[in-house]
Amino acid sequence: MDVRILSATHKNLPSLVENGQFRHDLFYRINVIELFIKPLRERPEDIPLLTEHILRKLPAASGEKPLSVSSQTMEALLEHSYSGNIRELENILEHAMTLCSGNSIEFEDLQIQI
Repeated sequence: MDVRILSATHKNLPSLVENGQFRHDLFYRINVIELFIKPLRERPEDIPLLTEHILRKLPAASGEKPLSVSSQTMEALLEHSYSGNIRELENILEHAMTLCSGNSIEFEDLQIQI
């Protein structure tokens, strides 16, 4: 079996290893390639493309037609801080899709604090 593991954390693992709070053998097994990706709140230019991808992916799983977002909705999504990163964006959109009654997610369908 050939397995690749992708893991993510917001913790400083080398520091935790040094302090004995994370197993050094596990750290060296998972730390083959380290990538740093800025939080979503620091790269708002990715939000429209991620939104489009998520809105295609979610309905595809249930066989429904993909939705779009209104310009006011996109403005609200761009202004949000996303402490939960992409998972938060996906949850916001999935919730809005549930509330949406038309073909486009409107600002009123969003349940986010701006």
